[in-house]
Formats: sequence, structure tokens, C-alpha cells
Amino acid sequence: EYINLLDDLIAKRESYQKTMGQIALTISETYGSKALIGFAEDFKETTGRTISLYTLRKYAVIWKKIGHLALPDDLTFRAMRELAKTNDPQIWVEKFTNEGLSSAQLVREIRINLGVDMGKTYCPMCGKVISNGKNKST
Repeated sequence: EYINLLDDLIAKRESYQKTMGQIALTISETYGSKALIGFAEDFKETTGRTISLYTLRKYAVIWKKIGHLALPDDLTFRAMRELAKTNDPQIWVEKFTNEGLSSAQLVREIRINLGVDMGKTYCPMCGKVISNGKNKST
């Protein structure tokens, strides 16, 4: 029973993010990136839920870069974001699959390969270092 429940939860978590990327990219490519504004407004009006334009654009950019790849079902969206930053995401997907890496391990290896200082925390909006990773407790 727990195996089926967990399988269902993982499938829903990962498939909704892939589907959202596909939707955002399709709207953007078909009607232009400004159409995402209307889509976000229509979504809120229809469902009562909000989704930011930034989120839709981010999903579209990521999906444009990696949507053509055969992505493993257990690859997290965070790992997909990091894959989209690489020059050859296919190599990293193969590494993930062939070496049996977890998504967290894949993210770490990509970030190291891209030269990200793992001891620092960067602002996701501007890229500025916001923490140097040192504990400042007194």
C-alpha cells in the first residue's frame, strides 16, 4: 500500500513540473512571451490560484533547454534547473543514469563543474553572495 502511495506521489510531483514546463513553453512559442501574462491572469480567474509570470517564464526556459531529453522519472525539478545551465545536459543525464546518482548528487556535481563555490549562498534573483557559509553563532 505504501509503495503504491509513494509511487503516485512521486509521479504527480515530477510530472506536474514537466507538464508545466511544456505548457509554458508552448504558450510562449505559439503566442509570444507576453501571452504568459494573460495565461497567468486567466489561470487565477478560473481557478482562484496564482502563478507568477516569473515562474512560468523560468519553467519555459528550462523546458526549452532540456525538454527534448529522455529525463528519468525520479529527477527532481531542482536537478532539471541545474541541467538547463549546462552546455550539454545530455551528458549529465547519462551520468545520472549510469552512475546511479541521486538528484542532490547530480546538482552538486553540476554546480562544482560550473565553478559555483559550494560554501557560498547566492541570491537567486541577482546572483550576489548573501552568505559565505560560515556559522556566525556567538
